[in-house]
Amino acid sequence: MDLDPRQPALCVVRVTIATAAPSGHRVVARAMPAAPFGTTPWQLAVLTRYLHDLRRLEVDPTADSYSAYLQQRSADAVPAPHVDYPYAPWHDDRVSLALDAVLGPRDWTGWPAVSLTVMEQESTRRRCSWGRHNSYRTSQDVLGLTARETTSEHMALCSVQHRRSPGAAGLRSLARDISVWAQQAHRQARADFTAAHAAWTRSRITRR
Repeated sequence: MDLDPRQPALCVVRVTIATAAPSGHRVVARAMPAAPFGTTPWQLAVLTRYLHDLRRLEVDPTADSYSAYLQQRSADAVPAPHVDYPYAPWHDDRVSLALDAVLGPRDWTGWPAVSLTVMEQESTRRRCSWGRHNSYRTSQDVLGLTARETTSEHMALCSVQHRRSPGAAGLRSLARDISVWAQQAHRQARADFTAAHAAWTRSRITRR
């Protein structure tokens, strides 16, 4: 990272809750230091666990429930961003990771509608030079991304260069547990899609 050492790199998670209410959309934006957990795999796991909770509880996302979720997770082993961030992260050269998501009511699969953009900035030789800018449009896509990213993180922590780092064993164990959970959640999302599609197909056949 070539970010100014006097200004620690930041992770920013910006979530827009889309509702049909007259009050319109609400945005919750929080920031945290990028080191050590403000990176893509760890924060994707934090975000997708919220999506999984909504699926399990059969409720739609709200700004209040998401804010409460972040507050609860702020002291967890993998903390969530907890400081209000009232700026546009894509114009802030302190930000090394920006997750920008739009969440809507649960769709026909039982999962919340979701659209996610992942932006990573590796260098500030050019102001706001984003080396990665990818978008994902369904819960299945986002959960699949989380499974891949957390598995890659676990594999990286198992590499020789990380084995002798302070606390490496505990970090590897945590990454392994999160990777296993993320893969299970992705399988559940795929199963829910298959079941919902089968039900839709049966309903179409019945109407004929």
